[in-house]
Parts: sequence; structure tokens; C-alpha cells
Amino acid sequence: MLPTLTKAPARNALPIRGGGGEKLSPEHNRFNKLLQQTQALTHKLETLRTTTDKYRQHMAMQIHPLETSLRHTSRDMVGLLAAWLSAPLPKGSKNLTPQQTQTAKAMVCQLAKPLAQRGDDAMRAVYDAYSPQTLAQEQQAFDALVQALRTEREALAEKSAHRKIAKKPRKKTAKQQAEENQKTTALQDADSALRTIYRQLVSALHPDREPDESERRRKTTLMQEVNTTYEQRNLLGLLQLQVQMDWVDANTIASMAQEKLIALTTLLKERVTVLQTEVQRLERIAKAEFGLAPYIPLSEATLAHALQEVESDLRSQLRHLQAALHTGQSDDKAFKRWLTEFKSQS
Repeated sequence: MLPTLTKAPARNALPIRGGGGEKLSPEHNRFNKLLQQTQALTHKLETLRTTTDKYRQHMAMQIHPLETSLRHTSRDMVGLLAAWLSAPLPKGSKNLTPQQTQTAKAMVCQLAKPLAQRGDDAMRAVYDAYSPQTLAQEQQAFDALVQALRTEREALAEKSAHRKIAKKPRKKTAKQQAEENQKTTALQDADSALRTIYRQLVSALHPDREPDESERRRKTTLMQEVNTTYEQRNLLGLLQLQVQMDWVDANTIASMAQEKLIALTTLLKERVTVLQTEVQRLERIAKAEFGLAPYIPLSEATLAHALQEVESDLRSQLRHLQAALHTGQSDDKAFKRWLTEFKSQS
């Protein structure tokens, strides 16, 4: 019976170790260093995905309901303020002072704008009525600024391209040409080594050659994982499969010809670059999603702290807005006093 990919023990696993007190060659040391980087980055990527999924659930269960309540309360507050600002005023109400009117208009715009930007047409109409510029005018001004910056960037890029064309390319030195040829050969050898490992696994795991039904299903699953791993050019994943199937161990790799070891090292280096790029991409997405500054390291602790602050801020906003809304609906004098105090505190 073949072991499953996820459950089998990684016995005799990498990295390479010297036998009988022998020192490892520089090629072996490079292989081990890249292997450790690959394993560390793979673990970091898995941890990142698990952690962000966990806090997305927290967002859905704790943060989003608070945001919804705040939007509803903001909408009610906009309606109350608009009623105070419009004529006729509610029965028995006195006019707002100029200062209170200015504060009320500013609050209407502040509360209505995010709702209008989410597609609330009624809030858009209120915002346009009390804002110095309508939402459409603000968007036009923003688009014009973006276009101006884009035009400036394109002009600089065109100027830089003309400089490169005008500049005569230098002839490569013999050393540079030799390094380029060596790099090309290493990439070709890496592709060949990856295909060889892949074909060995496909030959052993091909489900069509297995008469036993349960074993055929197992091999089908493994084949799917092998294909995915190969498409990702994930050398470590293919090597781990070989280790699990007792085809290769650390001693086997230690005794490889230098050319093949260099090829495998090239693949690991390529994989490290891919993993680093993916980690950086997911970190950028997560930081933007959870409101973390770019310079703050992404971890479970920083995510927990950030969401705790967001939740606390939302609860505080909601509490104060609900209290002000209740005052405005029940006590005109207290509400006008609140507008005056709000202006003096802001």
C-alpha cells in the first residue's frame, strides 16, 4: 500500500548530512540552505493563510454586524439632522443658530458620504444638498488628478525609454557571456531534473495500472497532487514524495553528481523566489483588509490587536451616535446643546 502524501512520515528526510565526519561541499551547503528557506517559507505561507482565515471569521461575526448597526444609526441621524436643517422644522422646534447649522451640515456630509458611496441614492441626494461639491463633482476632480499623475508618469517613462534607445548597448565581456551561458545551462538542467522526478512518480503512481479499486483511488489522489506539485515547479514537494516512497534519502542526494545537484539547487532557488513573492502578496492583501500599516509585521498578535481596536472604536462610535440620536428624538434643547458642545470639542 502506498502512503498518502499528507500522512506519511518524512523519514530519512532532507537536508543532506555528511557521513563519516565528511564535510559537505559548497554545493551541498547551498542546497541545504535553500531547502531550509523553502520549508520555512512554505510553513509561513500556510500559517498566514490559516491566521487570516481565522480573523476573517472574526470580522464576519463581530466587526461586520457592528458596521451594519453603525450604518443604520448613521442613516437615522442624517434624517434627523436633515429635518432640523430643512423647512418647516418639526412642530415646537426653534431655529438652529448659525454655528449649530454649520455643525449639523458638516455632520450630515460626514455621515452621508460613506453611505452614498455604497450606493444609497437617498443619502447621495442629502450629501449633494449640503456639501460644497456634489459627489459626482468630487469624483471628477479626483479622476482629473489621477489622469494628470498618470500622464506625468507616462511622459517620464517615455523619456526614460528614449534614453535607453539612444544609449548604445555594451558588448558583453567573455566573463559575462560565460555566466549567462552557465545560467541558461543550469535552467535547462533544472527543467530536465524536474521532468525526470515527475516521470518517475507518474510511472509508479499511474492509477490505470492498478487492478485493486481502493488502491486505484489512492493513486488517483496522489497523482492529482503530483501533477499540481509539478505544475508549481515545487521540487521540495516531489522530493518529499520520493523520500516517502523510499526512492531517495539524504544520502542519495549527498552522493549525486555535481551537475544534478546544481540543477536541483536552481529549482529550489526558483521556488524560494515564488514563495517569497506569494508571501509578500498575501501580506499586502491582509494588511489592507485588516487595516494594518505596511510597516507593521503581520502576525496573529498584530491582527488580534488591530481587530480589537477596530471593534472598540466601532462600539464607541455606535454608542455615542445612538445616544445623540435618542437625544435628538426626545429633547430638542438637549440636542441643540449637544450640537454646540460637539462643535467646541471638534
